[in-house]
Amino acid sequence: MSAQKPKALTYRVENIPFGTTKEQLVRNYFYVKDQADITVKSLVPAVETIEGEDGDLTATIMFHPYESIPGGPRVQDDSITVDKDFRGFTPVYVPPVEKGPIVADVIAVTGLAGHAFGSWAHSETHMWLRDYLPRDAPNARILTYGYHSKLQGSDSVSILQDHTNKFVHSLIDMREEGQCDSRPIIFIGHSLGCLIIKKTLTDAISLGINSSRIPVREIIFLAAPHRGLNITALQTLVKGEATEQMVLELQSESPTLTWLNQSFTRFARDIDILTCYETKPTKTAIDADGAWVREGPPVMMVSRDSAQQFYPREKLVSADCDHSQIAKIKRGQNGIYPAVKAAVKHGLVSTAKIVAGAGAAMNESSRFESKFRDLHIGPNQSSPPPYPPGNLNDSGSRESAIEPGGEFPLAFGTAPDPVQEPSITLEAEPTSTTTTNPKDSSPPCTPKSKNSDVLITSPTQLQEQNETSHAAMVKGANVTSLFEAKESTYLAELDDDLKAMSREFKEGFRDNLKNAQDVECKRCGDVMAALGYHYSCPECEFTPFICQECYDLIENCRIHHKKLLKRDFKPWDTVFGIFYVDPNVTTEDNELIRALKQNNLVRLRQYAQIRTLLDSQDRLGFTPLHVAAQLGLAEGTALLIECGALFETRNHLDHTPLHTAVDANQIQIAQILLDGGANIEITYGKLGTKALHLAASCVMYHIVTLLVRRGAEIDAPSDNGTPLCRAIGEPKSHKCVEALLVAGANVNCKSRGNLETPLILACRIEDHETASTIVDLLLRYDAEVDLANNDGYTPLMAVAEMGHLDACKSLLEKSPQLDIQSSKTLSENAIYFAARGGHEEILDLLIAEGASCLPTKAVSGRFSLGTPKWKSLEFLPDVTSECRKKILSKLRAAKHN
Repeated sequence: MSAQKPKALTYRVENIPFGTTKEQLVRNYFYVKDQADITVKSLVPAVETIEGEDGDLTATIMFHPYESIPGGPRVQDDSITVDKDFRGFTPVYVPPVEKGPIVADVIAVTGLAGHAFGSWAHSETHMWLRDYLPRDAPNARILTYGYHSKLQGSDSVSILQDHTNKFVHSLIDMREEGQCDSRPIIFIGHSLGCLIIKKTLTDAISLGINSSRIPVREIIFLAAPHRGLNITALQTLVKGEATEQMVLELQSESPTLTWLNQSFTRFARDIDILTCYETKPTKTAIDADGAWVREGPPVMMVSRDSAQQFYPREKLVSADCDHSQIAKIKRGQNGIYPAVKAAVKHGLVSTAKIVAGAGAAMNESSRFESKFRDLHIGPNQSSPPPYPPGNLNDSGSRESAIEPGGEFPLAFGTAPDPVQEPSITLEAEPTSTTTTNPKDSSPPCTPKSKNSDVLITSPTQLQEQNETSHAAMVKGANVTSLFEAKESTYLAELDDDLKAMSREFKEGFRDNLKNAQDVECKRCGDVMAALGYHYSCPECEFTPFICQECYDLIENCRIHHKKLLKRDFKPWDTVFGIFYVDPNVTTEDNELIRALKQNNLVRLRQYAQIRTLLDSQDRLGFTPLHVAAQLGLAEGTALLIECGALFETRNHLDHTPLHTAVDANQIQIAQILLDGGANIEITYGKLGTKALHLAASCVMYHIVTLLVRRGAEIDAPSDNGTPLCRAIGEPKSHKCVEALLVAGANVNCKSRGNLETPLILACRIEDHETASTIVDLLLRYDAEVDLANNDGYTPLMAVAEMGHLDACKSLLEKSPQLDIQSSKTLSENAIYFAARGGHEEILDLLIAEGASCLPTKAVSGRFSLGTPKWKSLEFLPDVTSECRKKILSKLRAAKHN
């Protein structure tokens, strides 16, 4: 009797060259003896391939040999990759060109201990996502997502958070590389996969991802354990295993699930959801002769109560199967396929409506907005298109195709008609009770025309009062009644410790201002008051502080007279200042800026619906979001984000709103921006500076702590060094340095340029006390005491040169090498620097520790002949003659070996 033929298995094949056919794939890439047993089931563009462009292909093949081959089908060309694990994203269907553009991504996320292909396949040859759904959703790209979630025999300690982090970043990277990050998504989840989908949406902001990059149109939950899974049988299976913690997270009413359900509620209000729940118990796994088999007593893994969440847009369908079989959907009327198909089609139809309507809407919008171009302040009267910056490289058809769903719903639930916008009622205008104008004592400047209902918004309108104003042109419903139904914007509270740190920082800042020293003009050298007015011209070369006289005399500034601006700097110390935005309404402010400064939330929400105003920039490049960030207007910031304000528009300093918030010491605004999806790692300027670098250089330890908690790269490089290196060079930086070290900053990470280490930078601080404090702090966190820069200079040489006695003592306690010489031609060492600078006490310490006093070449100079002599040493000018004699005497008396 012949042996039974092995079971057919499905494999994934990646890195297939573009243009390869199914026949060529088998014939050219697989072992000849295996070719007859291979059937190519799908061959589609890879996940990262840009739609309409040539790129690698991905295939699924079925391998059914007559004899078992442990490694699967053998390849004769190793340029392709074959696997059966299906980890990550696998495209099982991509619409061909003749089907038209791809309108959505259908993404199926597998469950606990599942397989990204097998968990969805009801037989060896058929898997519904690949073989059935494409017939009913021909314009959708269909992908599966797999991850390592094996319960037994696994050394993985991943929990729900770990799986979510990997999934969401893989999702963003995959769609960004394929230039489709605004394409709508339809999620399908099974078991644990449902929780990963939920957590993806709730965690996107905290992970530094703008939620508009995950525009979900529909979710299909298959046996979702919202309130927990029956883990009784699983606990026996994972007892003592690394995956035990993962299972415990899924037990009924666990803290993880409770929090997730509460957080997901606000997302579920705006998403159509199909919930399918099991009605049959699942056989449990038992140990049979050392092997686990699913032959134990059946239990209901996920009850209906756990699977249902009573979401407002949730549809509930029962499935006549158990927990495992619910995802192995068969085509036909007997199962849940009709409901699943209808849900997918519904998601595609809603997407198609958006695609079809977007172009017309934008044409109307542009016609409407053209009437108000005078409201745009910037020199360029055009405004950015109403889509995220990430899509700027898309084709023209894509630009107007889809408006990605944002984290916050629009004011009216849906976008208002661009022509029939509500008019503005000016009476009884409510203002915020939680955010105040920075200068309440100054009455707002709000000029009006003879018609009390018309707001004068620009110099042009002041001159031409007979022309129809913007407020008068937008006729329609009373805006006050429309906004009464809108719930107030939620503002997350700062953590208590961050509040305390922020108060402490501000108190220290006020003390610094009281003791602020006068500032020197960088052009003429005259001294001017630290808290006075300082000037610069945007068109001239950068000069931090210019006095009034230089300001008036510079020829370039006369040429640039129209752009010559008076800036009020409020310095943290004598060398650092913050750009100051006038909190009072000025004639240059447009309607949106006026509403923002007046804290008029009704007008603010209304004007923010107009894209031209929302994206407007003044002469310094400040958008309304920049202004809100600079002035610390929390509710205004949140409302602008809600209405779709762009996070990556830059002002004249190349700052995004996040950089502006950090620069202005607005920690709550920084948190609101990050909650809204601002990119925490975005850089500005030619040096590659990030928000964390900026906060560190301003020694804002409270903001540093916030950014680190939000996932900022702790050792992010820049041309001016890491955040730790940036903080060390600033006065009163010990708290900021400690905050970075506590968060895990690399204490031995060299900065760019001359590759100085943090310890060397600390040793070169001018103030003795500050240097000692920072050096002690770095040594406490295991700074390497002999780690030199690229010129061979060590921390000990630096303290000897600077004369930091206490810091030198701290270094000597760590037993550094005393006689290391620099890599320069002169071969300096610590003894040389201490002697040259006249630092007797440090010289005594080094000699007492056994440092060699043999003169180095640096003593006599680079071009000297013969043996160097200490008598040739060139002391620094401020070393007295008496001190010189003492030092030379000590050097001659010490050992010279």
